[in-house]
Amino acid sequence: MPHWAGVSLGAMAIAVALEELRMYWLRRESARKEEIFQVVTENAADMIALVDVKGRRLYNRPSYKRVLGYSPAELSETSSFEQIHPDDRMRVLEAAGEARESGIGKRLDDRKIERSPLRP
Repeated sequence: MPHWAGVSLGAMAIAVALEELRMYWLRRESARKEEIFQVVTENAADMIALVDVKGRRLYNRPSYKRVLGYSPAELSETSSFEQIHPDDRMRVLEAAGEARESGIGKRLDDRKIERSPLRP
């Protein structure tokens, strides 16, 4: 084997090792950020929900239970539009339509209806 082939293989081995090290650090940083995100999303008072284009709930922050009184089971059985204040529903539906057309969602603040203390 020529001398330059050994140098090329050595350089390639170093490049591969450096790439593996870089990937390790990226995975580690990603996991750390995921842990932070999990802590924030589960403990923040903001009520954030992810819904699909048909209004089905994909994710609700646990704060829905603390703030409005709806359990995860109750939320999973209803449309995301049911807890939106009637005066805000049209604006939310319009924003959902825009997101469907453009493929880009946006932040939207709206009022929610609290669970009645008389409901079981």
